[in-house]
Amino acid sequence: MALKETEIIFEKFRITEVLKKDDHSAVYLADHIYLHKKIILKVLNTENLPDESVLVRFKREAKLLAKIKHPNIIDVLDFGTYETYFYISFEYFESRNLRAIIKNNSLTHGNKVSLVIQLFRGLEYAHKDHIVHRDIKPENVLISEAYHLKIGDFGLAMGLHENLVTAQYSIVGTPGYMSPEQIQGLQLTFKSDLFAAGILVYELFTGRNPFLGKDINETINKIMSFDEKEIIASAGDLQPDIIELLTKLLRKNPDTRPDDVYQTAYNLSGADDTTIPKVKTTWRYKSYFKFSAAFIILCFAAAAGYFIFSNPNADQTSEQILSSKPDSALVIQPVQQPGITTTDAADKNKEAIAEKSKTETKPLKEEKLLTPANSSNVPAAEVRKGSLFIECLPWAHVYIDEIKVETTPLKGNISLTEGEHTVVLRHPDYPVFTRRINVQADQLSTIKINLETLFGYLDCKVYPWGEIYVNGTFRGQTPLQGPLRLAPGEYKVLLKNKDYAPAEYSVQILQSQTYELKHIFRNLN
Repeated sequence: MALKETEIIFEKFRITEVLKKDDHSAVYLADHIYLHKKIILKVLNTENLPDESVLVRFKREAKLLAKIKHPNIIDVLDFGTYETYFYISFEYFESRNLRAIIKNNSLTHGNKVSLVIQLFRGLEYAHKDHIVHRDIKPENVLISEAYHLKIGDFGLAMGLHENLVTAQYSIVGTPGYMSPEQIQGLQLTFKSDLFAAGILVYELFTGRNPFLGKDINETINKIMSFDEKEIIASAGDLQPDIIELLTKLLRKNPDTRPDDVYQTAYNLSGADDTTIPKVKTTWRYKSYFKFSAAFIILCFAAAAGYFIFSNPNADQTSEQILSSKPDSALVIQPVQQPGITTTDAADKNKEAIAEKSKTETKPLKEEKLLTPANSSNVPAAEVRKGSLFIECLPWAHVYIDEIKVETTPLKGNISLTEGEHTVVLRHPDYPVFTRRINVQADQLSTIKINLETLFGYLDCKVYPWGEIYVNGTFRGQTPLQGPLRLAPGEYKVLLKNKDYAPAEYSVQILQSQTYELKHIFRNLN
């Protein structure tokens, strides 16, 4: 596909710069014409691919990133297919990779510590979602001018459940940052990422990779035969807590890399806190905190009400009572999870409504039970459950009874109480899909939907030619490559040709149907 700058591809991306290109793939800087934002567009031509695994990895990267959203991980906005092309659009994050930062050698100790903390926040979040990156290296760690870190390039990433069911393990990654088990082609876990992160931390603080040899063979031999004590001693005179972190990470046997390395990283001293972005508490932790905060507020309100109405000096206003300061205060604070910044009860209360609509993706566990809004107060022992499986292309966030529970593709069936439920599927570039389902006890309900089928189409046939504007937005010039894809609804279509008077039509687009608009320009300007 020979692309020119400013050309619109896939009906929604305007190319502004070619960043990388080869025979089958390309990376572009582009504008999303509907979201009105700058994005990074990764494109793969699926025709004549020399290796089918390239497409498999491309699709896997899109699906895995669609499941996670974290300040320290590059955010995927959209992915899909168009003719013979597969594409992924990512957020545009103005940055340099860590390799360039290390070469520049301008980081303070506080900068380095804050980057390590951010790196492990992103890794922990991915690992909790059972995602192994498999290619942690400085080139895949992006740093902004404000020292905000994001992990990128999940092209080699793999869901842990996929790894467990694979009989043979392919050797993928970058040799200088591979773990011993990765080089041997053994089964990988998140601890393989931790070893690579250890090399990265070592390089960040010393300026060199301890395993890098003259060639690939020497590099691999160093990783397979290194002495753990010697490699730590070679790091030189570093802060004791940095040494402790490296000691835990750079261990040959993955089973001896402890699970508490995330907390070890978070406890590093001397971080420049101003460069660490605040991390909002995710849905999986927040529900308990919200309930606790609400319960405390209700108890306080009840106590205040009792005091006001039972006090003989009832003419004292509630404002006076609430504004008075006690001699001592009882502060109830939830235990802070690693990498999670909690807010006070007042902030949580303000966020409650907003969080309902933008809760981060939460992996659904089998014990998660959603109850229909119209269910009666049935004792827990009598609750009857069924299940739901959703197959959606390309992908969608799943809302059940207005609660976001998953992002497709699902990891398993969703457990639901017997009765009616409202299922909503949302994708930023497709119409919203809504369906009422009646769940039967001990039965599986299934929804299969291709979001493409939710669109209608507008086929413009204009003679001699015309510019097409739909609701004021330019959509192309005839002859078009194919019908325009539109969500069902009514639209104003404006046809322009510089030599003729413009023409305007009102059209009604119906789902899965094509509206054919024919126009011949006759009246000259």
